[in-house]
Amino acid sequence: MISGYAKCGRMGEALEIFECMPVKNVVSWNAVISGFLRNGDVKTAVEYFKRMPPHKNRVSWNSMISGCERNADYEGAIKLFRAMQQAGEKPDRHTLSSLLSVCAETVALFLGMQIHQLVTKTVIPDIPLNNSLITMYAKCGKIHEARAIFEKMKFQKDVISWNAMVGGYASHGFAFEALELFELMKCLKVRPTHITFISVLNACAHAGLVEQGRLYFKSMESEFGIKPEIEHFGSLVDIVGRDGQFEEAMKVINTMPVEPDKAVWGAVLGACRVHNNVELARIAAEALMRLEPESSGPYVLLYNMYADAGRWDDANEIRMLMETNKIRKEPAHSRVGSTSS
Repeated sequence: MISGYAKCGRMGEALEIFECMPVKNVVSWNAVISGFLRNGDVKTAVEYFKRMPPHKNRVSWNSMISGCERNADYEGAIKLFRAMQQAGEKPDRHTLSSLLSVCAETVALFLGMQIHQLVTKTVIPDIPLNNSLITMYAKCGKIHEARAIFEKMKFQKDVISWNAMVGGYASHGFAFEALELFELMKCLKVRPTHITFISVLNACAHAGLVEQGRLYFKSMESEFGIKPEIEHFGSLVDIVGRDGQFEEAMKVINTMPVEPDKAVWGAVLGACRVHNNVELARIAAEALMRLEPESSGPYVLLYNMYADAGRWDDANEIRMLMETNKIRKEPAHSRVGSTSS
């Protein structure tokens, strides 16, 4: 009952039942703690974990560590792991997988390597654990180490393994290696997911492969039945925008089934800066200002583009907007008054 209420987000009722229990065992404590973590309430979960009698088990520790990791409390997850070791509780593959995810998100390579050593000493790595190792090394920039683990998996790879490796290559500028691996993935009949295509399209954007990017985008639905999501549209906008094809970029935005987000308009603004398209930059910057009115980036970039073009009236207008909206960051060109005069 406690777990059922917790899964529905009804922690009030879950706690009522918990408090009514005449005898509370480790399972009931774990259910309450997991419920708070599932609903994003790390602070209360920690409070109940501290109140828990000394008979904590590995599930208790794993629930807390994985819950902190899922809720981006990475420092809390590491502290709990150290406390777990001090309490004499040995980690298992679930503990280690959560910690590797923490290392990946915080780019903590040294700690990740220490966890890898624990993996080799304490467990036989399964597919999820190997995937966590690949992701950790890839996100920390150790692509060769990630590929070594990927190759050792041989025929035990799943689509997550492939996605981790393709994504690792794409995010660190190895675009051709990412696309080569993607083609191998297709040859081996491993069905890609929407995550695969985010990495593939990003690789095309960074390598300037415009036509190939278009083909991959079209193949998502035509070959694999994957409907493009906003991340894929954003990547396509980035691909054609980097090539200076602004008319096509705006056509993609205008035909998207969802409203463009800051990543989409950010891609347009970045392309405008490279190709010095001030008029479209204004449209993209204004869209970003509406989405993130507190962010200084669009204001500063647009101000600098106007200043570089000698359009000081427009530049001053942007400066006034910054002052009106209390945007504190100073534009790179600081000689507005003297230059405009």
